[in-house]
Amino acid sequence: MITRESASIVESSTGRRLVFLLDERQLLYDLPQAKHSCNRYGNSSVFGREWTLSDAFAFNTLDVPGLVSATLAYRDDYKENLGVPYLLFTSSDLESLLGNPRQVDRFTAWMEGLEKNGVERVSAMGFVGKKLSGEFKRLDGECSFEIGVKDYSSWSDYFDLSLDGKTSDSR
Repeated sequence: MITRESASIVESSTGRRLVFLLDERQLLYDLPQAKHSCNRYGNSSVFGREWTLSDAFAFNTLDVPGLVSATLAYRDDYKENLGVPYLLFTSSDLESLLGNPRQVDRFTAWMEGLEKNGVERVSAMGFVGKKLSGEFKRLDGECSFEIGVKDYSSWSDYFDLSLDGKTSDSR
């Protein structure tokens, strides 16, 4: 669960720039260039996970070739044409990785399939670091654009049970 106040408390207690990893449904934006970009929330960076891909992995609704294909379909043609790297952040609960002994192999095969197609694996923190250092090209305003986040929101519930885009623990 996140609020601007809780983010500020965490930021001030560490004295470091943080990266908040949220569900994309927690973000408040209508700007296409903000999606998959380095965005700011307070003094930190924020990314929203692609829940459809994350859930497809967690709930085994796509096989490995399907995961690779679905990931590659998430293209930002505008950024691609400018040569601007962008982050497609996926994440699943730990129990979805550990609950099935074949999940680790599926995950590894998914990542290897992406690498064979020229996709670079990088953590969200590594992505921000490369953007800020200039190693990765940025859009004008990228890493300084403030993005809104739904206060008291969480990614811990199913979207179909949400009310106005907020999950049950944030209604």
